Amino acid sequence: MMKTLLTLSALFLSTLSVEAQVYENNTALAPLDGANIINGCGIGTDYAINSNSITIPLTGTITDASKITFNISLNATWGGDVAVDIIEPNGSVMTLIKRIGSLANNGCGVSSKFVATNIISFNSANTNTIQTTTPSPIPAGNYLPSGNATIYPFHNLTNMATFLNGKNINGIWRILVYDYGTGDPTTLNSWSISVANGATLKTNEAGGVFASTVSIKENPVGDMLLLGINKDSFKTMNLQVYDTSGRMVKSFDLNNGKRDTELDVSNLSPSNYLLVPIIDGEKTQALKFIKK
Repeated sequence: MMKTLLTLSALFLSTLSVEAQVYENNTALAPLDGANIINGCGIGTDYAINSNSITIPLTGTITDASKITFNISLNATWGGDVAVDIIEPNGSVMTLIKRIGSLANNGCGVSSKFVATNIISFNSANTNTIQTTTPSPIPAGNYLPSGNATIYPFHNLTNMATFLNGKNINGIWRILVYDYGTGDPTTLNSWSISVANGATLKTNEAGGVFASTVSIKENPVGDMLLLGINKDSFKTMNLQVYDTSGRMVKSFDLNNGKRDTELDVSNLSPSNYLLVPIIDGEKTQALKFIKK
């Protein structure tokens, strides 16, 4: 079993290179500091804003948001002043940080610092938000979008997977950094976007995947995997589905003579999979498919 697992894992590695592609902007922006209007925090300030961009040359539609990670290096002497937005190439906005710890529209939030060496990473598969009420530096780590639920400032703390899935990856991605307080500057030092393999369905993958014995008629797939059987005669055919770790998650036996069939994959999570046909005891060409 272990040898089979390793073989299938290697097959995935050869089919889908596992190395992420990282696009980064290391140009530090000028420090930001809000100006006092009524008081020193939140709605009482004239906030400061700065931005820069990253261009991603890849093509395709994002089908697995968990493969997209935003990594940010900030200096901020008062973490509760800070808000950070991401703008995707077509102009939709997602908020990653919204004035952590601020409980009122004119609240100041937590005094915890963002430190440049403590890289904060945001990914839809993460489970924790930034939670801190102490003056200690905000720790490096992997987070979901984090912040308060106040009406002001008007930022969109949303589900990352919902936001990213279906977006085109190609083009200019922008980061906006805001400072909603006075006397405690905020600086964006650098940021990057990591795109792991399997994040997108490339344009040339749409419409099906074909092999000499079995064809996947639609890719990506919904609840039913639609197959065409191109072999005229066989004694046995077993179709095995493997996830990216090399673990078999489905197995189907087909009868001789079938030419078209549907396989129920409704309980599979959205991700990349391999379909491995075993015909008369012999493995044939594996096919990659994407479960929506």
